[in-house]
Amino acid sequence: MFLIICFCCISQVKTQNPDPDLFDQAWYLRSVYDTDQGQYLIVVEDYQPYGGSPTIPQINPWVTIDPTLAFNGVGICNTFDGMLEYNSSINSFRTIATNQTTNSCGFYENMDEPITIGPFRYVDPDPNFFTVVDPQITDDPDGYQTLTYITQPFINYTYRNTPVLGTEDLTRLTISIYPNPTDEFIHIRTANVSMQSVTVKDLNGRKIIQKQPGSDELTLEIGSLNSGMYFLEIDSDNGRSVKKIIRK
Repeated sequence: MFLIICFCCISQVKTQNPDPDLFDQAWYLRSVYDTDQGQYLIVVEDYQPYGGSPTIPQINPWVTIDPTLAFNGVGICNTFDGMLEYNSSINSFRTIATNQTTNSCGFYENMDEPITIGPFRYVDPDPNFFTVVDPQITDDPDGYQTLTYITQPFINYTYRNTPVLGTEDLTRLTISIYPNPTDEFIHIRTANVSMQSVTVKDLNGRKIIQKQPGSDELTLEIGSLNSGMYFLEIDSDNGRSVKKIIRK
């Protein structure tokens, strides 16, 4: 009887693993919706703060989460980074450490930026508040993905892994990486856009190599790295892309 009771208790506790697609790619904020008020707090595309008249460039708030649960990102004009912890019983993430820059983004934008950073902006003493609850990732017909989650109190966040384009002539970042796997050199080429930064990280999120090519081609020497898998992070005006590379 004791074993039966233990089995029943254990079977009611369903642990989960986070979706691996959540990690190592930039998630660009699309909207923030207040379900209590029944209204959008932020709509990123053609963003105008409080419906006002200021003309500002298209904003693209984003966040990237590493498998180590370290995160970093950008709000409207400030950067942030920190660490999450994962609750597998309810598939949720909670910020346990965070840092942010304190630049002024503009009068109205300063009021909106905490909303764009959302649950990553501070550590709440109540673990039930400002927690990323049950993140869901769906594959979209255009080849990209959508990330949605809920925070307490009742705010819905929607992201995609492609930025909102500020002009119609910007195209999707196309990247060629070869050879991959490789034992010494890897060649990177993008179409229609220059690479601002190229970073190689190990599986723990540590930066191993970083370059600022300022062009659409780059050859990286990785022969000094140990054999194994690494993440190649490429930043451009069209956004961020993360690829896996293998050192033979």
